[in-house]
Amino acid sequence: MSHVMVLIRVLGSFGAEVNGESVPLGGPRQRGVLALLVAARGQVVSVDRMIEDLWRGEPPSRALASLQAYVSNLRRLLEPGRLPRTPARLLVSASPGYALRLPPESVDAWRFEDLLDEARTLTEPQAARARLADALGLWQGPAFAEVADEAWAAAETARLNELRLVARELHVAAGLRTGDPAPVVPEAERLTRDEPLREEGWRLHALALWSSARQADALATLRRARATFADDLGLDPGPDLVALEEAILAQRIDILRTAVPPPPHATPSHDTTLHTASPHATPPHAPPPTRPRPGPTRRRSRGTVRGGGRAAAGRSRPNRSPPARSPRRRAAAAAGTAPRTTSRSSRTTGGRRPGTSRTTCRSTTPPPWWTWPPGERCGPPARADPVGVAGPAPRRSTARTGRGCAVRRGDPDDRAAGGLRR
Repeated sequence: MSHVMVLIRVLGSFGAEVNGESVPLGGPRQRGVLALLVAARGQVVSVDRMIEDLWRGEPPSRALASLQAYVSNLRRLLEPGRLPRTPARLLVSASPGYALRLPPESVDAWRFEDLLDEARTLTEPQAARARLADALGLWQGPAFAEVADEAWAAAETARLNELRLVARELHVAAGLRTGDPAPVVPEAERLTRDEPLREEGWRLHALALWSSARQADALATLRRARATFADDLGLDPGPDLVALEEAILAQRIDILRTAVPPPPHATPSHDTTLHTASPHATPPHAPPPTRPRPGPTRRRSRGTVRGGGRAAAGRSRPNRSPPARSPRRRAAAAAGTAPRTTSRSSRTTGGRRPGTSRTTCRSTTPPPWWTWPPGERCGPPARADPVGVAGPAPRRSTARTGRGCAVRRGDPDDRAAGGLRR
């Protein structure tokens, strides 16, 4: 006998496939027999319990015969190639009733539980999130939707729905652990809308908002949860929500990083690796190196600069190269004549004798009766005319004839002597 591939779906619309083809499962009670065996998860279901559940406590006199007919029809549907009078392999008889012997991957509810258990054992968030996504993808609607109003299906339906909520919460938590919380925010918000009384959904939603730099929205979410619990249950939020709200208000980033690690750093480029590997390399963002400034030189004294001439200038600036000759100097040197130049001491002292104070006369043209005293280059010249020719002599007074230059106009005796008293 060839191997038969059977798939039974109870997470949504109830149905069965054999070798990839859908098979008709018959009437409501015959379909109920298969649903009862699936809900037992491979365990033996007694005949008495099956009769009690199928006819809701009021079985007819021929209930046992009807049950045996339902089982026989299901065996033909699930094992179309089985020879007559050979023992069944899938829907087997086991005292005191019947059991369904199928591998976990043949029933979507069983497969969902196996994937959930595997995801809980994985430590890598990406792998766990992928496994949980496969498990949640098996759900096409409410569990046992066709027999949801039966009392015997209520417990199994509630258990599967609870596992589905746990899988959704673990899926959100795994997404937060990957370091990319932005895609997780809408999924976490759906959790709070679908199950507003589950604190874990509110906590995950607030964490996703906080890790997405939306701390104001995270606080608003926690306060909305507090109002929901107070209105519907008359209770305050649990310690986990209270601790999370306090952490957001206190800016406890360490608590955030414990639940939501930062995203992994990007791989460094080739240039950055070279900079890091070389101990003498310049950092990629460091400013360009600058030339060192020369050290401070000793300040030249005024006397040396003003009185030393070209020799003093040479001693004060030892590193300065001599200036290049101009065309005029080169022509004069070739002709054997010296061009008219001004010495460095004259340029430095402004045309004064070395050692004298700096004075400036506002007027360079004296009156006709004044002459320059011997050795004087600045200041009023002595008056050479006889007393009374140019008028009475001025009284002794002080007049400033230029910046830093003060002279005194002498009396007649001083003028007769031919000079001024300074």
